[in-house]
Formats: sequence, C-alpha cells, structure tokens
Amino acid sequence: GRFPLTLVLDNIRSAHNVGSLLRAAEAARVESVHLCGITPAPPHASVLKTALGAAEYVPHERSPSTLATVRGLQARGVAVWAAETCPGRSVDLREAALPQPLALVLGNELIGVDTQVLDACDGIVSIPMFGVKNSINVATAGAIVLWEALRQ
Repeated sequence: GRFPLTLVLDNIRSAHNVGSLLRAAEAARVESVHLCGITPAPPHASVLKTALGAAEYVPHERSPSTLATVRGLQARGVAVWAAETCPGRSVDLREAALPQPLALVLGNELIGVDTQVLDACDGIVSIPMFGVKNSINVATAGAIVLWEALRQ
C-alpha cells in the first residue's frame, strides 16, 4: 500500500527538480503528487529523463492552483503543511509532530511557497540550516521532509 502522504509542488520552475521529486515520491510510496501552477509535468522530456521511469509509478495530477489544491485536500481531511523557512511561524523539522494523513507543500526555487498558500496551511515546518545560506535545493529539501514524515 501507499503511505498517507501527498506532495504538492507549488510553481516549481525546474523540470529536473520535478523529476527528482517524482523519484523520491516513488521511493517513498506516497499517495500522490500534485503539480501546481507553472510546475512542469510529465510528459515533459526533462521531467521524465530525471525521473528515470518513476513517473509511471507515482499517481500525479496537474492543477492550475496550489491554493485550490490545498483547500481540496483539507476538505478531504488531509492536514497540509508547508516546508518553508518562516522565522516565528515554522516548527523545526526535528521537533515537529507531523500528522497523518499529510500533504507537504514545496515551493518555488526563488520565492518559496506562495504567501496565500502558507496562510492556508495547517502548519509550516523548516529544515534546520547551519550555514550562511538559509535554503537548499527544493528536491533535496523535499526528500529530507518526506523521509522524516515516513520515519514518524
């Protein structure tokens, strides 16, 4: 069976990041991946090349609106948390008690998760950063948060 875990990709720009996230989603046996806004989706050649066949095994769907997707998931009883650095608002991933079922929102490589989407989320989790930069690649961040959700 699949884990009660969904990925919501909010306006991800890079087809390579999407392909990598589809590979991680397949390895984690998530329920589904929602590709929202400008996020490239299969059959985009670069998505498929990076996914290395994983897109065939992960239920995924396109949506023009991340906010509508979040609200739809919540209406079905799914808790929706964003992965974002929000001082004062986000919970450290190491201390977060992630609910089930859970949808994780991952944001645009430059601007992160849209502010309206953040406001609609049930929680925000952040990955601790120890370097000068306060962010990492979205595909890397997605894999880290996915595996913490599975671990819990």
